[in-house]
This record gives sequence, C-alpha cells and structure tokens, in this order.
Amino acid sequence: MAQRTNTKIPSANEGALGIFISENDRGYIRTWRHNFELDGPLAPKIVKLVNAIDGKTSWEKLCDNSGIPVESRKEIFEFLADAKVIGFQSVPSVNTEINNNSTVQLITDVHGLTVESMLVKYVNAGSDPSDEPSEYIDQSGSQLTAVVLKQANYKVLNSLNKIHQEQKRPWFAIWWEGSGVTSSQVMIPGKTACFDCYRLRTRPNYLQPQIDLELESKLLSGEATLAGNVADAPLPELAIAAMNFLLRTRIDSMLLRTFNRVDKLAVVDLDKSDVSWQGILKDPLCPTCGVSPHNELLRAW
Repeated sequence: MAQRTNTKIPSANEGALGIFISENDRGYIRTWRHNFELDGPLAPKIVKLVNAIDGKTSWEKLCDNSGIPVESRKEIFEFLADAKVIGFQSVPSVNTEINNNSTVQLITDVHGLTVESMLVKYVNAGSDPSDEPSEYIDQSGSQLTAVVLKQANYKVLNSLNKIHQEQKRPWFAIWWEGSGVTSSQVMIPGKTACFDCYRLRTRPNYLQPQIDLELESKLLSGEATLAGNVADAPLPELAIAAMNFLLRTRIDSMLLRTFNRVDKLAVVDLDKSDVSWQGILKDPLCPTCGVSPHNELLRAW
C-alpha cells in the first residue's frame, strides 16, 4: 500500500481493532487479519492517536497531536487503515486487585463514546462451592454481561452456558492469562449448524495467516455458514464494539463487524496441560455437536 497523505482514516463504525497494552509496557494491536507488536514507548502514542480519530482530522494532524515519529507513520497508517480502527482496551496486570463479584464498567471509552450498555461482573470463580452462576447473568436482559473470571473454571463456565441456553441472554466470559486476556468465543447468527463446530476447529493460526484468509473466503462465499436456531438478541452498537476488542481472535472481530446480532456463546475451557487446543463445551441444541472436543478435527490448523 502506497503512503497516502491528508487522508481521513476510517471512522469508528467501519471496522474493528483491539489494542492491548500489557503491564510490562509492551503493546499489541490485533485485528482479524493482522497482529502488530509495538515497542513500549510507541504504544501509548498510538493509543492516543486512536482515541483522537474522528473521521474528520487528517492523518498528519493526528500524528502530530499524538507525537507519532515521522519515520513510523507510514507503517502505522497502513496497518490502521486496513484495520479500520475503533478503539482500545488497556489490560491491567494479572496481580491487579479485584473485588469479588463487584459490578464495574470494564470498557470506559470506545472511540470517545462511553459504553453504558455493558455490565461486567468480576468473580473469583470456583473459590466458593456455594457460588451461584445465575447471579452473574444480567437479570434485566437489557445489557451485555461479561463474566470476568480470575481463572478459567470449567464448572462455572458450563453452568453459565446452561443458563444462557435456557434464558437466551447474551454474555461472554474472559479471564486473565499472564498479562493478557482470554475470552470465550461468540456465536453469530447464521443459517446452519452451531458455529463452534466449524470455528473452533479451524481457529486462526498466527503462524500461518493463509488459514485466516481461507476461512474468510469460505464464510463470505457461503461455503461455510454460521449458527443454527437463531434467537433474536439485538445488542447495542457500542456493546458490539466493546466485544470486538475483548475478543482477541481476529476472525471473531471480522464476524462481529459483519453481523450486528449475537445469538449465543460457545464457551471454551483451556486445558492447562495442552494449550495448543481449546476444548468445546458442546451446545446440546446443535445437530452436529456430537463430535468429541478431543477429536483430531480440533487440530485442523
């Protein structure tokens, strides 16, 4: 891509980008197609630049105001122009003190707009046998609920998944993994069988990006379709935007900016003994979910 000058880069509604700043001051920008690592000193400047994007200010002016060095502007512009940036999320240290079961606003700003439609509950999952997962679901049904676990816990995730299937309430779970976050996967409305049957067995491979492109091609051509029994669960645009940067998998970001409704979640649990795959908590409503999550299909990448 040739360098373009005086160009207005895309506005917040045109795409998805997640910027993750870890506690050791390393920065990572991830989109569904790219994984861009930044040196510590440059990362906060890019965050400042992203926050200033309004669809009106020229690229040069944004860089000047954000302190982006001239020699770095071409590379950053090409990446952000392709990513169609919407905002950022800061990832706190894994040692950050979190009050158990407190309601907080995890994402405070999306492209200069406050996210008020997102309810987040931090829970110390599994620490108390009397924990009742149903209390983690937003009872009003009007907000997107994110259940933030201090660690991945199969029992709690499975209980939440069951509650969701019964109540048809939108939610997802995230938990700390080192200096970053790991998220449960999102189900997207579509035409055929359960999304996790296809998506989680062909997850994006950061070492072989052509796999991402092949999956994208299949999705866009209709060869691969998504989710089956769709229960209408419209989400506010800002909640979808917030989900975009919580979900670090690039394909999820692409899908969430393509479809504006979320049906349900395919919750996953990381097997600590083998982090090369993700086990699937199967959706009993899916006609093709009878395949064992330990099947070799999981190693399709």
